[in-house]
Amino acid sequence: MALPELPTQGQNPWYSTRTTWDTAVKTELEGRLSPAALEEFVRSVVSELLGYIIPPSGFKGFTHLPNPRITYNAGTDSYTLDFNYSSLIPTGGVVYYVSPDAPASGNDGLSVGAPIRIPAAIAKADVGEIRYAAGEYYFNNHSRGSGEWMITRPIRHIASGPGVKVTGFQTPSSTGWTLVSGFIYSASRSAAQEVFDVVTLDGEDYTKYTKKATLAEITGAGQVAIVGSTVYIWAFDNADMTLATDTGQRRVRIQTTSNVGVATAGPTQYVEGIAFEGSTSGAITSGSSATMILKNVSVKYGSLNGITVTGGSVISDTVTVARSGTDGFNYHVYSPATYCEFIEINCIGRNNGQVSGATTNNSTTAHETAVGIRVNGIYSTSHGPVLADVNNAQSWNLGCTSGDSTTATLSQSAAFRVDATGFTGDIATIWLERCKAVNVDKGLHATGGGIIYTRLTSFSGVTTNEFVASGGVIAPY
Repeated sequence: MALPELPTQGQNPWYSTRTTWDTAVKTELEGRLSPAALEEFVRSVVSELLGYIIPPSGFKGFTHLPNPRITYNAGTDSYTLDFNYSSLIPTGGVVYYVSPDAPASGNDGLSVGAPIRIPAAIAKADVGEIRYAAGEYYFNNHSRGSGEWMITRPIRHIASGPGVKVTGFQTPSSTGWTLVSGFIYSASRSAAQEVFDVVTLDGEDYTKYTKKATLAEITGAGQVAIVGSTVYIWAFDNADMTLATDTGQRRVRIQTTSNVGVATAGPTQYVEGIAFEGSTSGAITSGSSATMILKNVSVKYGSLNGITVTGGSVISDTVTVARSGTDGFNYHVYSPATYCEFIEINCIGRNNGQVSGATTNNSTTAHETAVGIRVNGIYSTSHGPVLADVNNAQSWNLGCTSGDSTTATLSQSAAFRVDATGFTGDIATIWLERCKAVNVDKGLHATGGGIIYTRLTSFSGVTTNEFVASGGVIAPY
């Protein structure tokens, strides 16, 4: 059998060469192996010859993002990407400097010593890069108006060092607290949403105070009631909220309706090293034909999705999304967008959608015709299927761990779920390669005609490894 020559470095072996190789090798081995074993053999041989893993047959790949070359490292049981997205990062423009305590006016923002506020920097007509000094940027000084929410020019948002937090919280010391009785204090705060404690932690995150409807219902530490524009609190550790100390009033963060974060429907945004906390408008929002690139970013305590994408392209490189009100990573194709492409690299989604009674909140989820790749992701603890792709979406998932669904509804308790109910054509399909399903009722759940192709998937603490309903398909590849 004469096999074709391997592609050169400049050729794309995903489509032009793979078909030729598959045909040649399959012809030679026809009848000797089962279809699944034959497919695995062909992929292994061709991947070894090329030096990287070829994508599964049927996966569309990207047309707007670079298609990464992926290799498996047996020593670390993880995947490595040959994926250079530096050419997508916007260049040029003036560098402006911002800081948490920048004055409302008087500085030009052109040096570290003369910083301005975030809204002022974004509004500069010649801005190309914003450098964020360390510290916590409270909404009081750094929130943007609704008409200023969408960014209209390409910008690089870069932390100057560790400790940069852009938040939807009110400056703690600006809230005057008054003792009501016992350990309960009150303060006036309009548009308050949730309250968090930065001293008493819930795992790696702030602890959210338990909300009560009225002052009378507060009976112990860790409880809060928001009544009109008044916040009543019994703080953890019976803290004295009249003290402007880290264990007093500075331990509390009051989330307020505000526009903080990075949002675009067109110009590319690059964000590096910044933590976004408590946004009520979606800290990372991207749509239409925009490109959003995130590196070493975290998004926490948002009242909606952590990352909301309604179209365009998104690269998330080492991104953590936690404690969002609904989904962690959320991908759609909404008009006027005609596509959504995403890649998650070494990302974490946890404790998202923790809303009482919720059943369909996810750590990461793709809809409509979105296409994505997830590599080395860790997804857990959502009130619903943890990793869920639906409609006509496609995703290739390599080395991902998913599980610990917290919904009480067993029909929605799944580590990996696909659902194409009501959709035809290229229906929702998930490929899993060396993925792990853990601590959940259903490891793999395919329903509504959706398809899960699985290869070297493992299960731990799972009641039912594979569950199929309503025409769903689970098969090896």
